[in-house]
Amino acid sequence: MRTQTLLAVLVIAPLLTGLGFSLDAAQPDATATTTTAGTKYKIDPGHSHVLFRTTHLGLSYAHGRFKTFSGKFTLGDGASIQMEIVAGSVDTQNEKREGHLTGPDFFNAGEYPKITFVSSAIEDKGDGKYTVTGTLELLGKPREISFEAIQIGEGDDPWGGYRAGLHASFTIKRSDFGMNWGIDTDSVGDEVLLEISVEGTRE
Repeated sequence: MRTQTLLAVLVIAPLLTGLGFSLDAAQPDATATTTTAGTKYKIDPGHSHVLFRTTHLGLSYAHGRFKTFSGKFTLGDGASIQMEIVAGSVDTQNEKREGHLTGPDFFNAGEYPKITFVSSAIEDKGDGKYTVTGTLELLGKPREISFEAIQIGEGDDPWGGYRAGLHASFTIKRSDFGMNWGIDTDSVGDEVLLEISVEGTRE
């Protein structure tokens, strides 16, 4: 029987090969695996912004930003976002006010120089919309937050690279992190609107 089988292979194999078939193609590759990795991006600070807004005396808005920050994000499988903000880089176009903001009443940048966010889950809602959940640490106090983010777009840049942009706008309460100065007198609002726009270069 083995001799007959071997003869059949020797006769049929050349015929199949001549017709464009391959015996190897019919055999599954036991070692083949399919993996899909997300696309990783490094945040470009020159084309990104971390802004905030809160009320002043209950009758107007006060705005500010952080000038120094870094981070990365991944789109697709294993989506994630990480950011690190230098607390002492707060900028409100008023040097005296910035001295107060970086002191113990607010960001206490001497003791807590970094503000960090690390995502724990990102849910793709479709149409470039995401629900992001993660840990924001401010004044050494980690708190879980959740917010909506949108992907503005992605594509080639003029310098031979590839970029993608995300934007998020959401509100936190600074009292959740122990930053309470001025809340009881309504000098400075408790609720702070954060607007974060990041543009990343593909790694």
